[in-house]
Formats: sequence, C-alpha cells, structure tokens
Amino acid sequence: MKPTAEAVPFQEAIDHLKQKVNIPTKAWTDIWNEMHARAFVVAGATAEDLLSGFHAAILSGIEDGTTLEDFRKSFDTLVERHGWSYKGSRGWRTRTIYDTNLRQAHMTGRWRQVQAVKESFPYLRYVTLTGGRRRELHQRWRNTVLPVDHPWWDTHYPMNGWGCKCTVESLSRHQMEKRGLTVSEDPTTETETVLVKTPDGDVPVEVPKGVGPGFVYNPGKADMGRLYSQADLERLKASGEWKDWTPLTKGDWKTLGRPDQVPADKVNASLHGKVSSIEGVRKELERILGGKEKVFTLPDGSSVLVNAEILARHLPADRASFLSFLPEVLEDPFEIWMEFMRHKATGKVALRKRLVKVVELERDKALMLVAEAKGGKFVGWTFIPMGNLKKLGNVRKGALVWGR
Repeated sequence: MKPTAEAVPFQEAIDHLKQKVNIPTKAWTDIWNEMHARAFVVAGATAEDLLSGFHAAILSGIEDGTTLEDFRKSFDTLVERHGWSYKGSRGWRTRTIYDTNLRQAHMTGRWRQVQAVKESFPYLRYVTLTGGRRRELHQRWRNTVLPVDHPWWDTHYPMNGWGCKCTVESLSRHQMEKRGLTVSEDPTTETETVLVKTPDGDVPVEVPKGVGPGFVYNPGKADMGRLYSQADLERLKASGEWKDWTPLTKGDWKTLGRPDQVPADKVNASLHGKVSSIEGVRKELERILGGKEKVFTLPDGSSVLVNAEILARHLPADRASFLSFLPEVLEDPFEIWMEFMRHKATGKVALRKRLVKVVELERDKALMLVAEAKGGKFVGWTFIPMGNLKKLGNVRKGALVWGR
C-alpha cells in the first residue's frame, strides 16, 4: 500500500501536520525521534520560505489529495526558485520526504483515534503488508496484540524505519474472541548498536532490533500524550508529577560559547501605570499592538502572533506595567532559543521558542525579559532580576536559533 493522500483522509492527521513548526536543519540527525512531533523539517533546508513551501505541498497531499507526482512538481519549482542544492537523486529524495511525512501524519492521527476509543477497544494489533517487500522482524511482530498503553508501543508503534508501511488495528474483547486472538506475552526486546552518520562523524546509537535510528518513539504519543483516567489524573496532579518536563534539546550559553553577561539595552518605551483587571490588561495590549492582534516577524525569520484578548486572560495584572517593552523584546532580542521538552507523565512533547533581552530600567538597574512562543503564538513572559544567576542560566539553554 502506497502512503497516498487517500490513506490519510481524516482530520486528526491534518491537524497534526498543520501545528508543526518549520525548523531549519543541516542534517537529518539535527531533529531526533519524538522532536518530529512538533517540527517540520527537510534535511538540508534552512530557508524559512523553502520550508514553508515544502510544508504547504505536503499538507496539500492530505487536504486536497495531491499525489507524489504533484509533490514532485512543487519540489522542482521550489528547488529552482531557491537555488537549493540537495543530496540524493530527485526520485529518492522526493519519495522520502513525501512518504515519511504522510505516513507519520497518518500514524499520529491513528493514535488520536486509538486513544479516543480505548475504553471500548482496549487492544492494538500490529499489522504488516501482505505482499511486496517486508522486513523480517516487522513480519514477526505481525498479529502482536497488546493493551493500548503497553510500553511496547512506546518504541514499536509504526513507523519503524524509512519506508515502513506497518500500521495498527484497534480491537475490542469481543472482536478478539470472535477472531480467536489472545493478548500476546510481553515481547522480549533485543537491542543493537548501529552507527549513524552525522556532520560530526559516525555516532553509535542503541535501538531495538528492527526499529531504525530516528524512529524509536511513538509519534502519536509524542503529539498528544497518554490519556489518563480521572482518578489517575488527580493522583498525578496531587503528587506534583504532572508538572515535570524532561528537556530533550542539549546545549546552553556556556557550551555554545555565548557571553556570560547579556548586555542591557536602552528601551524606547516607558513603564506603564498599574492595572488591576483582565480588561485593563487587554486594553493596554490593544494600545501597544495597535489593534486586537498583531503578527511580529522575529529576527530568525519566523513569525509570532500576539492576541490581546487571549494573552490578557493568562497574564497576571501585576506584570502589565512592562507590556510596553513587548514589541522591543520580539523585534530586537539578544538571543532566541528553541527547546524541546517531554512531559514525564504523558510522554507528550512540546516545543517552545524563548526570546531573551535585558533592558536598562534606570542607572545600575537592569531586568531580563523572557518571552515564550509556542506554535507560532505568543504564550507569555517572565521577568528576572539580573542578580538571579541561576534562573538566568535556566532560560538560556537549548538550541540557539539566533543571537547577536
């Protein structure tokens, strides 16, 4: 079965692909495993316009039913327009980009459906191709039946490698009895070490046998997380586990050789008077934005939307005094950081872009402003006194996507 648009006609796959953020990369190893749930990447494509073109062409394959041949025409146009030099043959490269993105969107959408019906259909069956070329280990996994939230699906939920066409089927207890299926014994997962080519040389990576490097994750779980019962949810929140996130992006200002001191910029705006209500915050935001919302273009070429009404509902009134500095933080930051994080309880992955700027409020007094964007939207900010060095280090970490 070829992964055409007809194979992914449902809204869940479309929604997933739409929310991905364009991330420039030099090599396919720059974004690893579950990071792909939040990032749209084409290895070697670093220009925002080029990535946006590829993103739109892939999305058209799901929304409008365009084929691989249609994608190849768009590919040729984008390559010529941007003068992009890519590795590999045109046929191989276009098929890899098209098939992988559509198949992963399909399997992510399937996971959303699986989670939505798991009370009635609590089991998953591993399904493989019945004809054509088949990987030996994938074929051995055929008809493996396990509970939806069994940890085996964290590493073996398809896709399980480049060109993998495997999928899953939801089953109820009645369906299993009718078809003579039983829950499989816990699978024994053997691992192996393989060498992955990176710009810095070959890197050894441990993977389950049969699962390709870069595919050792559940794309659906990384996208939406695991759904918990109300009782389990309350227990996790009471224990504090619900707040725990694990950073996935390595690096910080030290390892990247950035200055230990962020220079203080003089500000053009002035502090605003205090406001005491959500309505007051909204009005102040609308004054600053010149309307109800505004799209800012960041120095790294990406865009972020600031909506006055939405932000006012989430911004404490005591922080409104600094809102006049918002345009300067977005348009003239000192650094822009990107960080992937995984929620420990659910496995869901989040991508946040963090903008850092220090402003001089008065002589010998400075304040670091940290703005955060998620999915192309401004989601909030915080203010850190320059004397709090520990917190300063916590915000200047991840991958540096832009800096003065």
